[in-house]
Amino acid sequence: MLDPTARDFDTLTHELKQRVQQRFSHLQTDPTDAGFTGMLIDLFAAVGDGLHFQLDNALQELFWDTVRDRQAASRLAALVGYRPKGAAAATVTLRFTRARSDESDKKAVTIPARTPAAGADGEIVFETLREATLPPNKPYIDVPAEHAQQQEQTAPGTDQPDQVIPAEYTPFVEGPVSLEVDGHPWRHVDDFLASGPDDPHYRVTVDAEHRLHVHLGNGPRGRIPTGMTRLRYRTGGGPEGNVLAGTLTTLEQALYDTSGQEVEMTVTNPRAASGGAPPETVQQIRRNALLRLRSQRRGVTTQDIIDHALAVPGVARVKLVTRLQDPRVPPHAGFLYVCASGGSPPEAPAAPEKLREETSKSPVEKKQGHAVAGGADKALVERVQRRFAHDVPLPVGFTLHVVPAPLVPVDLAWKAWLNDKTRADEVKQALRRALAAWLSPAGTQPWGRLPYPSSLVHVAHGAHPAIAGVELLTDLSRLAIKSHQLPVLGALSLAIMNYEP
Repeated sequence: MLDPTARDFDTLTHELKQRVQQRFSHLQTDPTDAGFTGMLIDLFAAVGDGLHFQLDNALQELFWDTVRDRQAASRLAALVGYRPKGAAAATVTLRFTRARSDESDKKAVTIPARTPAAGADGEIVFETLREATLPPNKPYIDVPAEHAQQQEQTAPGTDQPDQVIPAEYTPFVEGPVSLEVDGHPWRHVDDFLASGPDDPHYRVTVDAEHRLHVHLGNGPRGRIPTGMTRLRYRTGGGPEGNVLAGTLTTLEQALYDTSGQEVEMTVTNPRAASGGAPPETVQQIRRNALLRLRSQRRGVTTQDIIDHALAVPGVARVKLVTRLQDPRVPPHAGFLYVCASGGSPPEAPAAPEKLREETSKSPVEKKQGHAVAGGADKALVERVQRRFAHDVPLPVGFTLHVVPAPLVPVDLAWKAWLNDKTRADEVKQALRRALAAWLSPAGTQPWGRLPYPSSLVHVAHGAHPAIAGVELLTDLSRLAIKSHQLPVLGALSLAIMNYEP
């Protein structure tokens, strides 16, 4: 028997040559690489090396510390009742404006739910989340929307157990999935362990290609559908939905007033979209599955609330402030500040005074004049609120207020020495991109702390190859932010100097 620790090609070859010389010493064998026996030894060693490699890979996919494949991580997560999240849809506020017409201003305009608005190329499509009505004599109305499209498909039941209905469209976006059989709604469950023969239950899975699959019962565990099935779900999502302000300008559906007359309307997004995120990675699945095992479906401690908020698709960072952190917070209440994935792009305009009044509801913010509430869109805030309202019970008497994270724009003045002055405009754009990415609200910058000047200098110096040296002219020691605020890049000024080595 070979040494069980011999698992690689070289060690297996050495062991096999020794065994051949011991067992077949009476035969004329040539165990060298040039001989026929040596060729057979190499072949056996190669097969053994490959089998051990596959065995090691299969074993490491069985444990949280070593898993690397997303499908294997999903199977491990299912053991603790956690289903990995797919792509998250970016959210934005769409502004519908009626054309200037005295006659049309006298009638209300209905904007149905799922009204689509797209960019100039028509590839990025957002749909409104709910129905809205533009009152008479009002020029515009703001409606929350998301980067997702509602899909619907029908199929006849096969009367067979364990039916699986694959979605026709991809990629699947995290959100509500509804199934009807002969017009009667069925109920989504995590598994069929508690389902009886007459229970209209179904469960869902998402494969590696981000395609939704709906699993139905087998009779003893869950009812077998016998009629026409109708499946509704959403597709889209992903980080590409984090578009800049003013990108969504194409209205792809006619709108009508209360008298049935078509009304000329325009649409745009005053602020950038945020919250779009790719499907969970293996590291995120590992973290969220273990958090699910620890906190279950409760929100008792501060960490429980933070963990469940981070599990909402599109949320990058959160901070919970209670009376323990700030005495101005009312008793038995907390303010959960939410920051979306993707953050605010550097080209996005600063939030106006009116927007600041509408979005900042915390008493901590009432006297803060230089902060803007732009960390999350209204639709993402509602998504977090729904999680705590329906899925995660909070302690009796405790009120949780979910608000966008307040952002503090930091204006920076620089002096840069260039070895190629003709690239000054290119350098300024590169400097803004580098600083905006480093000061992104969804990044790693700590809450309530301004960046260190040395870190800013390091980021600025590596922003472009033409930069020979930089100097930060802004005195950050004269600025201050509160513990629940996040710094972002504000105005950027740059003085160009010639560098002569």
